[in-house]
Amino acid sequence: MVVAAVLAALMAALGTTDASASGDAHTRHEHGYPLPDRHATPGKVAHHAPPRKFCRSGYSSRHRSVSDSMRRRVFEEYGIAYSKHGHFEIDHLIPLELGGANGIKNLWPERGRIPNAKDGLENELHNRVCQGQLSARHARRAIARDWVKAMKHYGTTSYVYVTSGHHHGGGGSGGGGAGHGSYPRSWFTNCTAVNRHWPHGIGKKHAHDHTTGTPVTTFKHSSHLYRHAMSINSGLDGDKDGIACERA
Repeated sequence: MVVAAVLAALMAALGTTDASASGDAHTRHEHGYPLPDRHATPGKVAHHAPPRKFCRSGYSSRHRSVSDSMRRRVFEEYGIAYSKHGHFEIDHLIPLELGGANGIKNLWPERGRIPNAKDGLENELHNRVCQGQLSARHARRAIARDWVKAMKHYGTTSYVYVTSGHHHGGGGSGGGGAGHGSYPRSWFTNCTAVNRHWPHGIGKKHAHDHTTGTPVTTFKHSSHLYRHAMSINSGLDGDKDGIACERA
């Protein structure tokens, strides 16, 4: 017991651990990525933060509000000396881009570079919710439970979809959403570009893959986005089955 205590103190002094005797919360790691303590940071959603609000341009910057006292409280919760705060980002587990709250239950000290892999996942989930491909509830639950697993499932992107007008999305996988013209044209130059953002392709809502093998069913179902892609490059749907760049 004495040896363990001495080793823990030494590791804390060297900055090789995110916890010490002054706090009960501990970060954990999965595939080399840090995750917050499940009990200390379960994730919390802000009041009155539906997609029609957080999908609008500027929402995150207007609602970001973490005081110095709150920052210190987060470090104390995780047993990290505040003098080491330069090595960490105070991260919103459920991001502001999905309506996350600024409170202690949604904040944790994330160690690493900025921007990082989680930022890319936040963009991807935000985009899917705001385009009507994924519900806000499912997106928030996925990132709060295990953001690393969510990243492996949904992927990441540096692009952020926003709308300046009324939001029509926030539903299930069949929704289309408005404003697809905001996507860069370079995303639709060829199937390599398309699959970089939609790995299984883009298709009309009720389209079926015409193939002699196993049909692809996991493409993005969005008639609006399919039409937008085809308006830029009609060659993306070579077999004319209503699915552009389908890939298993």
